[in-house]
Amino acid sequence: MSMTNFAYKIDAGVVPRVSLGQDGLIYLTGGTNGTLKLYSDRLFQADVDRDGWIALVAARSAFFAEQNIPWRFVLSTEKLSIYGDNELVRQLDEPVTPPGQAFKSVIQDDAVLYPRDLLRAEIAQNVYVKTDSHWSPVGAFLVFQEMMRSVGLSLDWGRYTAMPDGRLTYHGDLWSADYGDVGPDVFLRRKIDPAIRTVYKNPIVGLSEARGGRLGLHVGSHLIWRNPTAEVKKNVILFGSSFSESRLECTLLSYLFALYFEEVHFIWSTSLDKSYITRTRPDYVFVEMPERFVRQVPADDLSIERFGAAEAEKWLMANP
Repeated sequence: MSMTNFAYKIDAGVVPRVSLGQDGLIYLTGGTNGTLKLYSDRLFQADVDRDGWIALVAARSAFFAEQNIPWRFVLSTEKLSIYGDNELVRQLDEPVTPPGQAFKSVIQDDAVLYPRDLLRAEIAQNVYVKTDSHWSPVGAFLVFQEMMRSVGLSLDWGRYTAMPDGRLTYHGDLWSADYGDVGPDVFLRRKIDPAIRTVYKNPIVGLSEARGGRLGLHVGSHLIWRNPTAEVKKNVILFGSSFSESRLECTLLSYLFALYFEEVHFIWSTSLDKSYITRTRPDYVFVEMPERFVRQVPADDLSIERFGAAEAEKWLMANP
């Protein structure tokens, strides 16, 4: 396949969801956000509402300044942005820029964090694995450390590294039988601190757990964890995605927040619930979003209580 033909397919919108790189890694290239397209300087300019994002981030910073709450907006990196230089050259016959880097060049706000350079500096530590779209426990821990440094917190990292660990072997979320020659990855897992307690879960989480956890219900998940032994005696709200998640598992930011903070509110959403923030009065707010999500500007009109109940009810009506 020539580069010219592939560039035509990019424009035509027929990019495969995943691609096997010549390096043996499986990359997310398509999907609902058209991941690979966002690396094209030309298509990023055409597809991303830069003015909308500038206005949104400015409004968020003004809101948090008014509330006197420190906040950070973290763009979770795609595996393509860390390991995929050769793959991008192979698949895109035009100038390319990682979407998070292009976003940062547009949004001149210190609250925005894009940890690409941090993760690329530690590339030898396998910050991603072959078959999964999410960072490894090493990658998650590095990003969490950067998030803490950005708000002036210096923590005892030994609390995490001393947790007993184990290994699981399986294929990650990008693998399918089409890639039968690609073997499973070994995933590190760390023990959950027994002091961490779940004190609230909304109807989406409760329904997912009751029905075995594979319902396709993710957005709108809402949990609260408390940890009386945490080093930081403060509360935090984490708005996030599958890089944060509603499970306490060591590849996820939620695990690290619950380990280090006394109270953590997790909401799976790119849109903020400003009323909830005002009522909760957290000490910090962190917003985590995959860089491929820059295609859509959130409305910040979430009401998490109403949304969670409505989504659970909708699922039950469709699956009696």
